[in-house]
Amino acid sequence: ARDARRQADVRQIATAMELCYDDPLCVGAQKYPSNAVADAANAITNIDTDSLPCYMCPVPVDPTNTSNQQYKWSKNDAVNSTKYCVYTQLERSPNNWIAASEKGTRFDLTAKPAIDLGAATCW
Repeated sequence: ARDARRQADVRQIATAMELCYDDPLCVGAQKYPSNAVADAANAITNIDTDSLPCYMCPVPVDPTNTSNQQYKWSKNDAVNSTKYCVYTQLERSPNNWIAASEKGTRFDLTAKPAIDLGAATCW
């Protein structure tokens, strides 16, 4: 049940990020909220800056919120704000990761996504 919730949360986060990207009042024209720390847990707490509308405030946290079962964000500082990556490891299948990025949502990753989007993409 917790892995199903993780999948639903990651899908909802992806939807909120896309809505924000298309709204110039969210964080700016054609940008995603940014995070300056690589592999940071719960780094983006709200997907919005003006709160009108608030696309996702607050961003959900993982059902257990411990170790690799945390919603972690890749570094996408202001230079790379046209990319994002949020990911978590599945609990029942610890060799599998789920992630969302500007490319979509994946539930079949067998390796941890890139933690810094400077020269990489989520997968």
